[in-house]
Amino acid sequence: MPIPTFEGWLTRFADTPDRFIDRATKASAAQSAESATLLFPLDHRGNKTQLHAVAVLPDKSRYPYHSLRFVPKGKQARYAVDGRTLTIDFPIPRELVDQLFAKQDPVVDTQKLVTNLPGILNGRLDLVAGDVVHDRRQAKTVLVLEEDGADICAEVHVGAARPVRPDLQDVRILKNGRERFQVLSYESADLASVAEALNSAGATVDRNKFRIAGDVDRLHRFGTALDALPDSVSVRSTPGLTAFTQGDAALTAGVMAVESAAWCDLQITAEAAGISLTPEQLSQATERGQTCFRSAEGAWLRLSNEAVHLFRKQIATSGLRMGKQRVARTELSAVSRALVELPRLRSSQTAKALLKQAAAQPEITEFAPLAEFAGELRSYQLAGCQFLRSRLAASVSCLLADDMGLGKTVQILAYVQAVARAGWRGLVVCPASVVGVWQQESQRFTPSLKVQSLVGSPEQRKQALADSSNQLLICTYAVMRNDIQALRTSQWDLAIFDEAQQLKNPDAAVSIAARALPAAGRVAVTGTPLENRLRDLWSLIDLLNPGYLGRQRDFEDEYTFSARNRVRLQKQLAPLILRRTKEEVAPDLPARTEELLTVPMTDQQRRLYDETRRRAREEGGGPMQVFAQLTRLRQICCHPALVSGSLAAAESAKLGVLMERLEELRDAGHSSLVFSQFVKMLHIIEAALKAAHIPYQIITGDTPAAVRQKRIETFTKADIPMVFLLSLRAAGTGLTLTKADYVFLYDPWWNPAVEQQAIDRAHRIGQDKPVVAYRLATADSVEERVLKLQQEKRALFAEVIDGATALPPGLSLSDMASLLDD
Repeated sequence: MPIPTFEGWLTRFADTPDRFIDRATKASAAQSAESATLLFPLDHRGNKTQLHAVAVLPDKSRYPYHSLRFVPKGKQARYAVDGRTLTIDFPIPRELVDQLFAKQDPVVDTQKLVTNLPGILNGRLDLVAGDVVHDRRQAKTVLVLEEDGADICAEVHVGAARPVRPDLQDVRILKNGRERFQVLSYESADLASVAEALNSAGATVDRNKFRIAGDVDRLHRFGTALDALPDSVSVRSTPGLTAFTQGDAALTAGVMAVESAAWCDLQITAEAAGISLTPEQLSQATERGQTCFRSAEGAWLRLSNEAVHLFRKQIATSGLRMGKQRVARTELSAVSRALVELPRLRSSQTAKALLKQAAAQPEITEFAPLAEFAGELRSYQLAGCQFLRSRLAASVSCLLADDMGLGKTVQILAYVQAVARAGWRGLVVCPASVVGVWQQESQRFTPSLKVQSLVGSPEQRKQALADSSNQLLICTYAVMRNDIQALRTSQWDLAIFDEAQQLKNPDAAVSIAARALPAAGRVAVTGTPLENRLRDLWSLIDLLNPGYLGRQRDFEDEYTFSARNRVRLQKQLAPLILRRTKEEVAPDLPARTEELLTVPMTDQQRRLYDETRRRAREEGGGPMQVFAQLTRLRQICCHPALVSGSLAAAESAKLGVLMERLEELRDAGHSSLVFSQFVKMLHIIEAALKAAHIPYQIITGDTPAAVRQKRIETFTKADIPMVFLLSLRAAGTGLTLTKADYVFLYDPWWNPAVEQQAIDRAHRIGQDKPVVAYRLATADSVEERVLKLQQEKRALFAEVIDGATALPPGLSLSDMASLLDD
């Protein structure tokens, strides 16, 4: 009968246990069983040893295992011998005992027995009997660790026994004596502590080797348990785990430096126990509470959350950050002092020399204008001169980005006068409308400076350039572009780019010419260093300090869509840019009020506008076509005559409102500025002013420089109220027209910075009257959508220059096409 079948019967008839009788013994199969213990006597025969298996009963009766007969009984094996029923608690798998001892007791090689028996008996050498002497000894516990990938493997050694299971009470090894065997029993009070440490990490066991999975939570628990082990436990490890076993590692800051002319590249690193740590790992330590880390080379270490938090705080306090960063030379002195405070600073030889030199640099004395300076600088203007001197003295070119109207020109002139000496030469490059301003301001404030304009014919400009007595020369951007070969023959001590936003396109011929000027120092001057997109700013900074912001494409990729990176950009630019607003430094400046005048179209304008928009939407087209259609719609909003000469007699609602205001202001004794980007519109307004007998002046892009200056003087010195008609692009920058206290922006422009510059022709230092600026916009038209677009562009300027946090996307074809919608 199959054994499983018989076992099933025993279970089924458990309530009648005497139903089954053993044929040989006549005893009940359910007879109560005696508990037997297996011993393994050894019979030493020199090179050979016979290994016995003996069942020992409580009455000391002994039976060879191969003499026992298996009796199936439920799930617990039973054996019969001499009319007795036995149960055995097997110290090793029963299958292995059956394999070795079911037929006879094997005779084996003595040395192999010594080597293999401890493993066969699962360490239970206390069951070995016969030709054996048992010797019990106290011994030291050693925990041996090694890495296996991300995991940690562990072995426990006690005395000469290795490796062993720490869950045993003691550990035994078998040794071959001359006539009998010796069982050495090593006992250690520390085995329980080691077992607890391994269990705390969820270690798994395979024979006598333990494995701890390489996740940070398990290893954190294991590391804590290692720290709690008694000193009597010795922990040994492979090199990759040395730092891990030594507790929380101390953090060390490292600095490496690469010098450049205007800046140096610093790399701040963190290291613990000789292992490099990334900024991300330090963040994980403080933000996620992670304390165990694995290096790129596979080494594990532990860190204290508190130590990492303190380390990061010290780095932040220094004004630096982990990883690579570019530092302007003007900041090196402060940086060197901050680095000294970092824990256990380790520096490269280059960094040591550079920082030592920076720390030894004397403080630059406070700027004071020369006695010959014919004027008085305000405190913020003195600070501006100090900024220029400290930057240029350190070979750092810089950007003066004060609000329009705060006297940037006079700050530059005061600085130039203070540093100019025999043989010193500087070049001012500016729009044509500003050349006269530089001449007038230099004559007023720095008459001792020899200033000359590069104007007239090429031969006249060449002669002025060749005159070595000229200390400061002034030219237009067009002259610089055309005469760049001649200008390159001089070595300029300082190149000054006024209204430098004109260099925002790095690929334009004028920008290429500006880069080609050989100058020891450069200063860009503009109240709007960023007009449309981040590329504008990159172009200016790269002109001043080539390479400071890296390659243009990399710059745009890094900063265009990342608010966090733009915060870092603002910090990197701070040493190069000085920007003060009127609200900050000139609170005594009269108030400025801006007001939007929304004007409905005339019926004729509305019909023409709607028909033009309908055709534009049907035609569609690429960016240039859409832009042209938008321009046509904007012209209709200004005056129908701008799109068709046959409509010269048509009425314009905006023109009517403008003339009403100008007549009222004339009668009240106020002068006004009127800006438009359409020259033809200015001439239409000019005709209306003539008809209304209102005195006026006009400047457009076609007005010669000499005539411009004469008209400005006429307007400024007139003792009667006047209107000044100005082209937005040709006369919106560089002019001081504080006689006017009213400004009209006849047609809104895409870029709000251009409009702000126009308003600041009147609202600037020297103005003693409140200024009111009116923006005229046609209701229910593309002009209202242009005003909305302006708000988005203001956000871009505010974020990078003033430190705000929003960045609008660029104006795409779909964005432009949407302006045609209802």
